[in-house]
Amino acid sequence: MCNLVNMNSRLSIIYRSHLSAKPLMFVICLNTIVLNAQSDHYWSQNFNTESSLVAGAVVGGNAGPSAVFYNPALIDEENAHRLSFSANLISGQYLNFKNPAGEGTKTDRFNLVFQPKFLSYTGSAAKYKKITYEFAILTTIKKDYRIDYFYENRLDIIKRLDGTETYTGRIIFKDKYNDLYFGGGLSWKLNDLFSMGFSGFLSVKTLEYNSLLGMQAMQDSSIVYSDGIPEPYYSAVNSYSEWVKYWDLSIILKVGFHYISKNKRLGIGLKVSLPNLHIYGEGRV
Repeated sequence: MCNLVNMNSRLSIIYRSHLSAKPLMFVICLNTIVLNAQSDHYWSQNFNTESSLVAGAVVGGNAGPSAVFYNPALIDEENAHRLSFSANLISGQYLNFKNPAGEGTKTDRFNLVFQPKFLSYTGSAAKYKKITYEFAILTTIKKDYRIDYFYENRLDIIKRLDGTETYTGRIIFKDKYNDLYFGGGLSWKLNDLFSMGFSGFLSVKTLEYNSLLGMQAMQDSSIVYSDGIPEPYYSAVNSYSEWVKYWDLSIILKVGFHYISKNKRLGIGLKVSLPNLHIYGEGRV
């Protein structure tokens, strides 16, 4: 187990037992401390049926084609020369914000996100049958959060004027973030019990963020009166906005190890993700 700054690792132990003809599976996941480099939504990223059934806890076994991401030591020669594709063509995101514009305000939004998910090809070396390779393209994170909130109220704040004034406010918020992986990995079967693997990805991150906060105070009519004396119309406006857009390239390296018992009932896997290696990026504010 590695506990280093800007490094994350996962240890997974899978045990299978067949007692009284009733299959029992005990999964024990020992997690390291969450550190600065811990990937966001790591366990919620499920790239195929196997990983979805156990919420991504497949470092110890049954990762299938997604082994190149979870534990490259599990890239299996039995899946050699196989093209795999898994897609969440449509995913729903429900956002509920409380007090976005002060106490007692609320807003919500439901987003439909269209996204590719996982595409890979697995093959084996012609001369070295114990070495299996896999190329993959996968989307690890895709977020699209948007808010457009409008508020209006009539109050009598300026006491020297007759009647009420209209006060309005508007909040526009957009946060769109994607992280796309391009890469592959190698698995080397040392013997019938032990295997190790390496994988590397080019991570392409993009972010588009903008927000607007606008407020306006105005009179309710073109002419207002102060103690019966007419005054001209006036209004007050204040607004603030910001916009950020950037993209970033980095390299992500993973090292994996796996042990399987002779009776195939116990599998122990360890995956270590090295710190991201930044290559290049640009941003505009």
